[in-house]
Amino acid sequence: VEAGNTRDALYIVNSKQSTDAQFYLSAGKMYYNLGKLETSLNFLDKAMQRPSAVRSRRHVLNGALYYTALIRTQQYKNSPSPDSRLLASQSWWSVKRALTGTPNDPRYQKAVTELASIK
Repeated sequence: VEAGNTRDALYIVNSKQSTDAQFYLSAGKMYYNLGKLETSLNFLDKAMQRPSAVRSRRHVLNGALYYTALIRTQQYKNSPSPDSRLLASQSWWSVKRALTGTPNDPRYQKAVTELASIK
């Protein structure tokens, strides 16, 4: 996934089992890039619930929160409603809280921008 080889990544995700959070984060990113938002959310949720031997817990959690916020924003734009707006807003607040100590992080800055624009 990280190398941009979607075909091989799809094969691995569909044929392998893993308990590592980084596996689920990478799968979530891949499905997000493919536009399969619900499938992506399922993988991102699993990433947030599992440990990782490959990456730090903070790295995985921050990535999963960020991609979840991107998806929730896309869902809000696709189907605006008070509920989808709330989910998008809550997701960006989670990103902002998680990255409070790193205000120069582009994901933190994106959270600030998105929170200001979600109306």
